[in-house]
Amino acid sequence: MRSLALAATGLGLASTGAQVFLLRDLLVSAAGDEASIGIGLSSWLCGIAVGAILARRLSSDRAGRLSPFLLAAVSLSGGTAAIVGRLLRAALAPSAGELPGLGLTFVLAGATLLPAGLLVGSAFSALGAIAGRVPNEAPDDVLTRIYAFESLGSLVSGIAATFLVGVTVAPLPACLGAGLVAALLALPLANADRPGRRVLLGTAASLAVAVLYSTSLDTASEKVRFRSISPGAPIATVVDTPLAHLVLAGDEVRHLYINGRYSASFPDPYSCETAAHLAATFAEHPRRVLSLGGVAHGPLRHLLLHGVETLTLVEPDPAAFAFLEDHLPPEDQKALGDPRVRIVESDPRRFLNRSSGVYDLILLLAPDPSTLGRARLTTTEFFRECARRTDPRGTLVLSLRTAPAALHGETASLSATLFASLRRSYPVVRVTPGPESFFVAGFDPDAVSLDPAILAERYRARGINSDGFAPELFAALLLPDRVMAFGSAVEREAAASPPSTDDRPASFAFALARAERETGSLAGKVLALATGLPSGLLAVLVLVPAALLALRAWMRPPPLPTVAAWCVGMGGASGMAWTLVLLLSFQIREGALYQALGLLTASFMLGLATGAPFARTLSRRL
Repeated sequence: MRSLALAATGLGLASTGAQVFLLRDLLVSAAGDEASIGIGLSSWLCGIAVGAILARRLSSDRAGRLSPFLLAAVSLSGGTAAIVGRLLRAALAPSAGELPGLGLTFVLAGATLLPAGLLVGSAFSALGAIAGRVPNEAPDDVLTRIYAFESLGSLVSGIAATFLVGVTVAPLPACLGAGLVAALLALPLANADRPGRRVLLGTAASLAVAVLYSTSLDTASEKVRFRSISPGAPIATVVDTPLAHLVLAGDEVRHLYINGRYSASFPDPYSCETAAHLAATFAEHPRRVLSLGGVAHGPLRHLLLHGVETLTLVEPDPAAFAFLEDHLPPEDQKALGDPRVRIVESDPRRFLNRSSGVYDLILLLAPDPSTLGRARLTTTEFFRECARRTDPRGTLVLSLRTAPAALHGETASLSATLFASLRRSYPVVRVTPGPESFFVAGFDPDAVSLDPAILAERYRARGINSDGFAPELFAALLLPDRVMAFGSAVEREAAASPPSTDDRPASFAFALARAERETGSLAGKVLALATGLPSGLLAVLVLVPAALLALRAWMRPPPLPTVAAWCVGMGGASGMAWTLVLLLSFQIREGALYQALGLLTASFMLGLATGAPFARTLSRRL
């Protein structure tokens, strides 16, 4: 029993290490789209089911001979599958500059998480088949304990992934190291099996060498993948923080990619200066400024010219901020060191909830809400917290990529839902024309102005001298006819659009649908259709298959084994749905799944480890 317990513990260590690492890597290959988490988990569980079915008929003797080989394969699966996934991402990449569609995500999940899960399911079933060989113990009791030890290994691996990976250990070495430990723990199981013992020793030796060269392997495969994302831009450096995967590319101009998606370029003098001066003049007197992202790499030094007394910069990922700061131009580093700038390491929502400060200008100059991590900063609940911290004559400024002229499709819906969400907390909301629009919200219609004459006067009154911006540009950037037409179009759309909420983040749905539509994928068309349907109708459509199956069962009752199989399947489907809901709810509340995937997986496995013995005891009493 001791050798089985060690092998099961190693299986849990290796499998959860591989699962978390592959899910994180899939998230990067899918350009940060959290839908990849659901697709990846589904592929993983599907693989486990197929593997268990394939191995369930093994005799105890055959299972004993195959177990070392299966455990060796599981130990190798994480690192191998990740490298295969990166190479496949490069081979099947869309055109440069385009985002990957959900179709590519399914392919990558099927090529990485599904086979890894298949090996885990097969290995666990093989260990279960050996349970009948343990003397003086009931096979069911042994199987329950194997399950508990496997869950314990998963728990340890998940906790380590949360608190060590990206903090003190890089992800690939950690995954390979977990596989190495698993191979060593499986050795006692193969004591009497020379071929199995040789395979496990060879696997352990290979993984030990791979750990030593893991940095080179990681860098080489990362370069291949990144070449498909941004060809011609050499990688300067790559870093994993507890909250994200960061790539900095380019030479003289640096390009920042967060979780596989373009985030910013610097230095970018014209765009940064123009955005900073526009945003600052939207506030009547920007003495107290709160920035919730998007100003450190350029706009900050221009914002400080507007009579700012304090500027609070909220950064949710300290490691990412330190990484970025080291690569900024000297003038931006100097601006970050200005005594008026206060850097707070906190999640924006948590900061607003705990803060007692009031601000003349709140800035949200972040990328589009095409991930839940970004969309959670565009909900009515979030804007309500912003409104509590906005001075009666202050403003909130939010940026969004829209369109230079007419609005249509998902861009119109996205603009409208943001407008509707802001209007729940701010009585005055105005919108500038695209392609880079600003939503300017506040309480006083006199303070919230898009009149180019008023903005130019504010700019002049602040005594700013700039070679790259002049007050005359306000008239060119904010032509009254365009401002009125664009704002009216957004307001008309907003009248029939739902606001974005934590429970139903419509901004994420529309932004994701727009991103998928830009890929030309079938998923984009389906998402575009789904986002326009009422939530009640969506619920009915989801329930239709279950209702049809229930009707068929009522008309022609199936045999008991079929009923049991369907019940187990429905339980699994419900559990998977709840898992995804909880993961996404956690994302909305906390801001990042990247680090927490390990801890959440560990918590899930702890529940399984606790539930298995409990169910066994309950079944005996019944």
